[in-house]
Amino acid sequence: MHQRRIADLTRLKSEGGGFGLSDDAATVIAERAKPARAVSERDRQQALYEIRSARWNTCMQLRGAVSDWLLRGGVPGGCGLEPIEDAPVSELLRKGERIGDGVERYRHRLRELAADLHRVNSSPWPSSMLKAEAKALVEQWAEAAKPDFDSMVEHQSPLSFQTQSLSSLVRGEKPALAFTETVDACGLLCWLFPQELQAKINAGLDEVSDDKSALDQQQREQMEAQISSDMLAIERAEVALIWAAEAQNNEILDFRSTTSPQSLLGFRLVSAPRTNPSGTSPQHVIDIAGVQ
Repeated sequence: MHQRRIADLTRLKSEGGGFGLSDDAATVIAERAKPARAVSERDRQQALYEIRSARWNTCMQLRGAVSDWLLRGGVPGGCGLEPIEDAPVSELLRKGERIGDGVERYRHRLRELAADLHRVNSSPWPSSMLKAEAKALVEQWAEAAKPDFDSMVEHQSPLSFQTQSLSSLVRGEKPALAFTETVDACGLLCWLFPQELQAKINAGLDEVSDDKSALDQQQREQMEAQISSDMLAIERAEVALIWAAEAQNNEILDFRSTTSPQSLLGFRLVSAPRTNPSGTSPQHVIDIAGVQ
């Protein structure tokens, strides 16, 4: 359309009703600029659509997470919710730091804590614990597989070894299950050679173990609890800055789609009132973030 209009403007009057304008005429120049402006406007609207769609999707994810947390068992049983007061913005920001920069700093710290949590979960287990578990299992199998000597002595029963049931799928026109019993060979080995078997297991564990980096169950739980507590405290600071930016109308900051409902709503968990024999009902505050 624009090209046809430009052709009409620059065509000579003698060539079929043109306007006979030169290429440097203001009207021609303005007409030539219209396609570029149309493309620019289209790109601008497309960019806005993508940004707003992403924000809308994030809002819907957060809305669903909050609803599930409140209505579908996200709050632990026996716990209630208590609102918390956010720290002043001046305490959450470094000297001369903008709110957006502060939010990004807290998010960077959250990524570091997430990496720490991954390292804890990926840490090897102590070989001593695994050896003890393997020894207990070998002893259990050996005890279950040994012959019934009492029956032999008391009832003159023939010597027999413990059996185990096996099942298999018989393929054919009509597949069927087949069952049989056989001597518990693994248990019998554990009964005959417990020390040799445990020595081989210990040697194999020693070969692949990394006890310097290993964590037992108690250490994992303590470290995970501390990291989770730190993450919740950092996330609360991040959310507080985003709300402050909105209140001050100085910049638009989006929440992360993975923001926890507890931080977003500004609540902490409290234990339900419990009546003791004296008749009083104390309430103990459980602040997961460790922030009073």
